[in-house]
Amino acid sequence: MTVAFLIVIVMPCMLSCKKSQPGLTVTLYNKSVDSIMYYIKGRWRRTRIAGGAVGPSQTETRNSYIIFDDHKVVVGDDDGKYANTTIQWVRDRYGSDSINTLNYFIKSGYLFFNLRYVVQSITDGELRLDQKVDDGNSYYYIR
Repeated sequence: MTVAFLIVIVMPCMLSCKKSQPGLTVTLYNKSVDSIMYYIKGRWRRTRIAGGAVGPSQTETRNSYIIFDDHKVVVGDDDGKYANTTIQWVRDRYGSDSINTLNYFIKSGYLFFNLRYVVQSITDGELRLDQKVDDGNSYYYIR
């Protein structure tokens, strides 16, 4: 009788009921480097790009990812890795706030590019990185 009760009543509820657990939400742009690294450490998959020259929003189609670990960053997509380097944190201004920007270099052929981002926030589990340039893009990632 007890086994039948579990199978008929409890199992369907367990399979159909979802835990309502909201994602993490935290502002990061004005936090210390250690706080930022604490929250962003790990692998993130890019879901979309918005703003700047891209316009309203562009959905990710190349399986782009970014990995943060102990002040290192790895960036890649379906075509391979574009960066595997050390993050250089630079104290900067963002509007009227004093912030730490995340900077790293990538090499493309003979050219080097210095990429600068404001680690803006994590909203409902979605990481937002803003390019630190005029009319820059915002990049959105999930774990």
